[in-house]
Amino acid sequence: MKQVGIITEDIVFYSIIVTLMRRFDKSLSVEHFSSYKTILDSKTLDKKDVFIIDGIMSGTASLEEVSYLRRNKELTAPILYVSPINESHLTARIKDAGINKFYSKPFDPHEVITDLMKFINEWEKHEKTIIIDTHINLFNKELRT
Repeated sequence: MKQVGIITEDIVFYSIIVTLMRRFDKSLSVEHFSSYKTILDSKTLDKKDVFIIDGIMSGTASLEEVSYLRRNKELTAPILYVSPINESHLTARIKDAGINKFYSKPFDPHEVITDLMKFINEWEKHEKTIIIDTHINLFNKELRT
């Protein structure tokens, strides 16, 4: 099952994204992280195929939040980041933080969902490749012993 993490305090943002996602794929599993504490306490972050992060989160700077998730939680899933302001002048910081796709508000929600589905499909292929490589390596190791 494809799993999406949505990090936002804004229930309207969350509702719009989830409604549009369900139109594309009803089987998507969505987990809502409504505060920085819910992110820190989560045991399911590594199970997500992709994250959408709303750039407004109380008690934290959102770019640093992404860096924390990449470094300390070792997240490898793609991150789509929606900023409340046009931070395109921070392109280098955005890339360094580990953001895969950046949007400024106001944004086209359909574009975000289309990109999300592309990332999920690419991530699924990537995960299958890792599993196949692991099985081949184990098989080759067994043949050598």
